[in-house]
Amino acid sequence: MSKADEINILMRSIMLYEQHFFEDQVAAFNITRSQAQTLGYLEEHPGVNQRQIADHFSHREASVSGVLRNLEKAGYIEKHVSTGTQDRSKKIYLTRSGQDLSQQLRTSFNTTNDQSIGGLSDSEIDVLLDLLTKIHNHQTN
Repeated sequence: MSKADEINILMRSIMLYEQHFFEDQVAAFNITRSQAQTLGYLEEHPGVNQRQIADHFSHREASVSGVLRNLEKAGYIEKHVSTGTQDRSKKIYLTRSGQDLSQQLRTSFNTTNDQSIGGLSDSEIDVLLDLLTKIHNHQTN
């Protein structure tokens, strides 16, 4: 096995572990990863429309529609039609319970991130970031 294979296997393994750890953290909230990501995005970008959410996550609008419908049914978001403008799309906002849930999810996400790098020193984290950035830049150039 090549070193590149070893690196890819380790990176995939770490990513899968983080996903499972996060899903275990948020299981009590009875929410999907897509719903959690959407709530986080809406927390940072209140008033976006469905197309903007779809574009951000590179999903089809139909997929986002289902996520939004379930979040609205659960009382986590509300949609408002813009008035007085040419833009007739519905603007989407978190409700108070949506804001509360988003904050709890963010805490779980931060716990997941902290757990992932908990065994590393600050200087090791800096080296790892530098190396991963170098790999990323090489792939994208």
